[in-house]
Amino acid sequence: MRRREFITVLGGAVAWPLAARAQQSGVRRIGVLMGVADDPETKGWLAAFHDRLEQLGWKTGRNLQFDERWTAGDPERNRRFAAELIGMRPDVVFAFSSIAVEALQHESRSVPIIFTAISDPVGSGFVQSLARPGGNATGFTNFVPTMAAKWLEVLKEIAPPVQHVTNRPLCGRILPTIIRASVACVRSAGERGSGTRDTGDRVGNGRIGARGARRLSRAAGADRETKRLSF
Repeated sequence: MRRREFITVLGGAVAWPLAARAQQSGVRRIGVLMGVADDPETKGWLAAFHDRLEQLGWKTGRNLQFDERWTAGDPERNRRFAAELIGMRPDVVFAFSSIAVEALQHESRSVPIIFTAISDPVGSGFVQSLARPGGNATGFTNFVPTMAAKWLEVLKEIAPPVQHVTNRPLCGRILPTIIRASVACVRSAGERGSGTRDTGDRVGNGRIGARGARRLSRAAGADRETKRLSF
């Protein structure tokens, strides 16, 4: 499913707390905290969100008011805009990205939050569990840590000579789960996981060389812990 189509699903999720609080008259208020830059693509996602809400009977200027904030991933702007939005006493807040949810929950544990683009909502402390979120937040995760096993399977299919890979995710909170899934995949294939923790950028034989490792290092940040697996 494309991201724009997925965002339309969120319209239905956000409409639920609105309907639960709806009265015969009055305007409902939605706060939107986008933890990304407001470029044409991301604006398109939010436009799809607006369109779906309108299909469900919620129209801006009639029975709905939107308060949008874009942070481009800046932590300070996330904190400031989260405080602004909660201060407006919205009926529900739509949050895009982990940094946005974290800032919003710091401001309120009662205002309903619908999130997306969250890699690990349980590990991040946003919800109690995927089945029973609890608290004031719920939404959709865009990543399942056990996918790491499939990554390795595909990698061996397209580049059989590969002997070593470095598993270095962008989100450190899900690292242990990714490592467990990766090691299980290697062992189930009759290979071996070295279990060695490493702070360098190592990719062994095959088509992924040192240049790819350096690019991964720059993307992930030099302070991230890594896991080196041997096939």
